[in-house]
Amino acid sequence: MRFINLYFLILYSLLIYEKCKATVELRAIALTYSEKEKNFLPITNQFNEYAKENNIDIRIDVQLYSPTNSSLNVNDYGTEIEVLMKKKSEKYDLIFYDTMYSPRYAPYFLDLSKHMPKEHIDMYKNTIANKTCTYQGKWVGLPLSVGYEILYSNFSLLEKYGKKIPETWDELLETAKYIKEMEEKEGNNNVLYYNGLFPLYETAICSFQEFIHSYRETIESPYPDYSSPEALNALNKLKEIMNEISSGETFKSNDPITLGAIYSGNALFLKYWYIGTVHSSFKRSIIPGRNKGVSASTVGGTNIGINGYISEEKKKAALEALEYMTSLEGQRKYMHESTEFSALTELYDDEIVCKKYDCNILKKIQLIPRPSSVAKNYDEYSTQIRNYLYDFLYNGADASKTLEAMNDIVKIYNISIYPSESKEGFTILLVTIGAIVLILLSSVFFFIKKFKSHFSFFSIDSWVIFFLSFIVIISSIFTEYGEVTENKCQIRMILNTFGCSFLYIPILYKLITTFPEKNRFFNWIENSKFSFYLIFTLIDIFLCGLTFISTHNIIDINVKEGKKYRLCEANSFGTVLLSLIFAEKIIIGILIAFMLFLEWNIIKINREIKLITCTFYVNILSGIVLIIMKYMDLNNYKAHFLIYTIINLVYVLSCYFFMYGVRIFDVIIKKKEPKLKFIKQAGTVNSTLTERSKNSSTINYDTNSKFGSMTLKVLQYHYFTGEETKTTDDFSVPSMSFTNGESLK
Repeated sequence: MRFINLYFLILYSLLIYEKCKATVELRAIALTYSEKEKNFLPITNQFNEYAKENNIDIRIDVQLYSPTNSSLNVNDYGTEIEVLMKKKSEKYDLIFYDTMYSPRYAPYFLDLSKHMPKEHIDMYKNTIANKTCTYQGKWVGLPLSVGYEILYSNFSLLEKYGKKIPETWDELLETAKYIKEMEEKEGNNNVLYYNGLFPLYETAICSFQEFIHSYRETIESPYPDYSSPEALNALNKLKEIMNEISSGETFKSNDPITLGAIYSGNALFLKYWYIGTVHSSFKRSIIPGRNKGVSASTVGGTNIGINGYISEEKKKAALEALEYMTSLEGQRKYMHESTEFSALTELYDDEIVCKKYDCNILKKIQLIPRPSSVAKNYDEYSTQIRNYLYDFLYNGADASKTLEAMNDIVKIYNISIYPSESKEGFTILLVTIGAIVLILLSSVFFFIKKFKSHFSFFSIDSWVIFFLSFIVIISSIFTEYGEVTENKCQIRMILNTFGCSFLYIPILYKLITTFPEKNRFFNWIENSKFSFYLIFTLIDIFLCGLTFISTHNIIDINVKEGKKYRLCEANSFGTVLLSLIFAEKIIIGILIAFMLFLEWNIIKINREIKLITCTFYVNILSGIVLIIMKYMDLNNYKAHFLIYTIINLVYVLSCYFFMYGVRIFDVIIKKKEPKLKFIKQAGTVNSTLTERSKNSSTINYDTNSKFGSMTLKVLQYHYFTGEETKTTDDFSVPSMSFTNGESLK
């Protein structure tokens, strides 16, 4: 008896569990264009029936947005969904969306390839879904349905004049022109000969894409680039068709007008989506192309995606529902019960399907997806394309300029080394290589006897480092070519950092070692040249090593009705790092400037000081120009390239000239003392300075002031010429009077 009671208790518990077990309610959202076009309901009702029959506790409830219950259009709907996804909303589980929005929703939807059976995804890999449902390798959704555009030809009119359905655009144009002429002779002026289908909304970009794609050479040829001859020929042919057999007003006709012509039969050729019910005069065919056998049809339709932010329970249920709705059997039943087409092409061998539709035509259609992945904001891109297209069709804009403007919407321009692509880039490349060759070849003068004495101020290793700095800095120009990448930004920063150090450090070292007064620190530097260089090199290696942490962002410079390009922009960490590098160079620069001031009047090295000063001025001016350039709104990628590269070239060649080239000219012009304007009469100037320093008895300083004492000492160094009488281990300085009556000898 106890076992019987236990049995009934367990049975009762299971019944209660089954009764209480909650059905998972999946909320779906969809946009439909009319109350009659509720094509989402058959598939969801179909799944709900399937789930009930198979004891699957999942139910789909669809919320439809239509013109009668919402002001949303396809663009607003797309934006509304994205706003919800950005908020990580769990309001909707399944999202029905237009095929063009897969790239837009990719960050928010589940990657179905990671959650659904491989064999299920494989069914769609060789279909148009591989282009309309994926983005960057991620399966964002799966197609519920697809739509095709075809050509409707009035076979009654064609038979009347012994014409056939056109296979090329030329055939369509010639046939329509002939029939138009004959019909007008009979007084029939009410026939629509070709609609074009370029209304003032999204459908126009479908027609545009189709026409360009239909002008490719063969079926296997890729979509023609907007800069290609095929695209230009296509646009000109489109305009010719509109002018010869149609009109701008007809091309602008919206869907209801086109549908009216399809139902009435009062047209010769119409391009529209494949629909079931048409006038008996019409026969369907694929859209013509430039060459026979080549066609194009933009794919429309609806995908289904799964919200990536819903609970695991909801995800599991949504995946099960989606797997059924996109299965072969689910799609077959859907096509039997609705007016929609499937992306699964094997269904076009189904007997019931082929009784409803012309499967032979459906198999021949050459599909092309809308260019939804070419821009971050497809709606904005589509609007811009259509505006340029309307200007061409209806306002007389030039075809080549129209295509160039369309190309510029998304094309990122950069500088090429090839003269056919960039004359400026090729010219700068030749100049840069020429400058490098000049610098390297000129090193031969080191080994010519009559030139050797002119390079004696700096040691051989210093000259090697100078030459290395010239090559390193000028080589940064090569990072300006091609696509802008973070690696190029980092390499440019590294080259300029080391290049500047290679130029500055030997100069600073030499100025310290030629300073007439020695102390323990200066003596250590003079005797530890390698260590001195190594300290600054290690600092640069450390700072540049940090660049391998992400230091730059690549930003798009969007130029309205111009050519877009990209620039490097330091991120927060990169800004700190650049500030540290800049601070290091500023400190070195200040030290060099101070040493130049102190040693300004030493006659023995005066000419070298002047040459170094000229080099220093070039550095300052180049830096100022680069800073100004950073805050200039150039909006021209060529101008940006030319300014940077020219500054770089002028900077390097000027430093090269003052540091090295002048010495070669000294020998070439065969004069012991150079008489170039910037260093002319150095000896005379120094003699004057010596006399001035010896007779500067009018300069008064308060020696009781610490500042006054320091200022006096700096000025003593500054006016020291190296020819004063040595009285002690230190040099003697010119006599000066002070406010307390003391004098310094």
